[in-house]
Amino acid sequence: MIRTNTDRQRFLLQAAADEYRDLGLSPIPLDGKVPNVVGWPITDYTDAELGQHLQRANDPGIGVKMGPIIDVEWDTESQREKAIELFGGELPKTPCFKSRKGSHYLFKGDSRLIGSTSSIPCDDGTNLLIRIGPGAQSAFPPSRDKEWILPPVGCDPESSGFEFAPIPEPLMAALLAKQSLPATTRTTNARPVAGEGVDPQIVNALKFVSAETMDIWSKVGLILKGLGEHYWPVFEAWSLSHPKGKEANLEYAWDHFAPNGSLAVGTIFHHAKEGGFAPKLTNSGDDGPLGMREILSNLKATGVQVQQCDGVLFVHDPQRGVCWLKNTAALFGYLAGQTTTVWSRGGVTKDEFFAELCRVAPAYDAISDFPHYPTIPGVFYTCSTEVPAYTGALDKYVDFFCPAFREDRELLKSIPLTLCFGQQTDRTNYAITCERHHAQGDGKNAAVRYPTDLVGGCIAVTNKDASGLITRMLSPDAAGKRAVLIGNATGVTENPDFAELMTSRVISGRRLYHGDGSIPNLFTWFLTGNNIRLDRDLAQRVAIIYLAQPKYDPTWETRITAFMEENRDAIIGDCLALLAGPKKELLSYSRRAVWDANVLACLDNPDDLLAIINERANRHSVEHQESDDLEQAICEHLEAAGFDPLGSYFIPNPTFRKLFNQIHGANHSQKIVTQTVNTLTGLGNSRLAVDRFNNARGVLFAGRGEKVRLEETDLQFQRSI
Repeated sequence: MIRTNTDRQRFLLQAAADEYRDLGLSPIPLDGKVPNVVGWPITDYTDAELGQHLQRANDPGIGVKMGPIIDVEWDTESQREKAIELFGGELPKTPCFKSRKGSHYLFKGDSRLIGSTSSIPCDDGTNLLIRIGPGAQSAFPPSRDKEWILPPVGCDPESSGFEFAPIPEPLMAALLAKQSLPATTRTTNARPVAGEGVDPQIVNALKFVSAETMDIWSKVGLILKGLGEHYWPVFEAWSLSHPKGKEANLEYAWDHFAPNGSLAVGTIFHHAKEGGFAPKLTNSGDDGPLGMREILSNLKATGVQVQQCDGVLFVHDPQRGVCWLKNTAALFGYLAGQTTTVWSRGGVTKDEFFAELCRVAPAYDAISDFPHYPTIPGVFYTCSTEVPAYTGALDKYVDFFCPAFREDRELLKSIPLTLCFGQQTDRTNYAITCERHHAQGDGKNAAVRYPTDLVGGCIAVTNKDASGLITRMLSPDAAGKRAVLIGNATGVTENPDFAELMTSRVISGRRLYHGDGSIPNLFTWFLTGNNIRLDRDLAQRVAIIYLAQPKYDPTWETRITAFMEENRDAIIGDCLALLAGPKKELLSYSRRAVWDANVLACLDNPDDLLAIINERANRHSVEHQESDDLEQAICEHLEAAGFDPLGSYFIPNPTFRKLFNQIHGANHSQKIVTQTVNTLTGLGNSRLAVDRFNNARGVLFAGRGEKVRLEETDLQFQRSI
């Protein structure tokens, strides 16, 4: 588990949240000073939920929702003087805390106050800010730069604490007077016309929603304000239908609602259904056939969300999963099971409605039953993408395997992280082999099978089985899979089709029974085998992991299977927590820089891991093997001719070409030979390099001692300085 200097801060924040709950307040998680979750105005967070959200915050903090209390904040001396004036001439004995810029004084809330915030002008041209009710929150101690001056009761072991004082009368009078003033940001002539651009289903649903509680009234106001100013007449008419709405300054409240995207219009339909609202889907109304826009509005009111993926409509049913609606009959069959559906002749036909849905339904490139972090645009997730707290299940999973070295344990840990990493390009792939040649049973395939099973499994092929792979990747059986396993990759793997597929952003080709198809390339590629050798480009796209020969355990398969079944969600959650958490800074990056910075940086000693990855890429490349073989053959020729194979030699081009061709049993041109030497030199750690010596072109075979020039006579070497 990653340990950071924010762990203690998170512990203190959660302890403070418990104290605030005991005071009847509602704490919320912050990242900095901003809530890091949607829906916070209507959500009461449990201790576990709060901990999960704090875990993923870069700058964790605790906020408290206003309503039960209000917060008077000042940053300047003029604002402080105005506050003291409104407090009645002195600072009251009520809970208060200081922040980096100023002070916050807290008072007991009052039901006569409406809106989220208010402000009172000060002499220096600034405003004294007062946070009042729903939709407003303040960051509380022990959030960063927040410290109690006078703590509330129960919030300081060294003090008995202070009760929240009532709002001072001068301040309350100023706030109520402010509410009674006409709105300054809108005039009667500027108000939108009722019904103009308004969804009639929302208007109908509000007839079933009661505005008698401040909580619901505020939520509806926030939602309608978020939909646009043209919903002001709807809010006004709905509020005036209830006694409390008639008492409020509605224009003032509307101007001070601060929607932040955390509430959606579905909340209105939810409360409406609780009040007896029973929407139906129909193509006709009391005045005749409905237009397409009205029918789509009716569909929205039913709560059925129709979407599409790769041109096919679908809905996500929490009980049944993804339901594909491939034709009109499938669509209306599903709708009939969800809501009352009445379709009449003479209006929009079912086929026309189906065609319009195909045109306007939100479109996705892929559907995933498992989360990514970050989420990938264009992917519809059927699961929660919330980031939980780290549990340690990922470390326990890695303990089941037998890595050859300490770095290999971290690289094994990186596999599920990579499968959960929400980045479409610059991903790494994996080659899993042995520290030395072993018989079967060293766990290479298991090291791929178990982590890929966490997220839907993998597509398995052999080294020679590139044909038909795209068709398989586009098939329904492969839907949702995130990995491709190339098994038995022993020997040379230099298939250009594999390399091209690994780097493509989109997999496109022939889809069975469908024609052409395409999906985003979210695949991670795995190669397993002994003595794996890769072409240079492919070697630079994989992280090679060594496994040691494990001690045979007849219970291993049973134990890891049971562990994975029981801890699947916890392991995936740990991956998300690491990916969302703090990262280490690397000294350098590879061509997979995004993966290095977001996955490798989650692990211990990432710079060492990157060095190991690069060193093994060279060691297992075909070109590196060719360099070793060529150097070994040259050493044998030197030794046979009586020269020290560890010495340093200059070999003129004609001589080296004959030697090169003799070793390879070929007749390559001088150009090919020189190109090969340059390639091998570029790998690093090679003794070979193109060189000049005494105006002659040739190849340097580097070693110890002074450089010696070699000449060729019937492929026998003789010393010549």
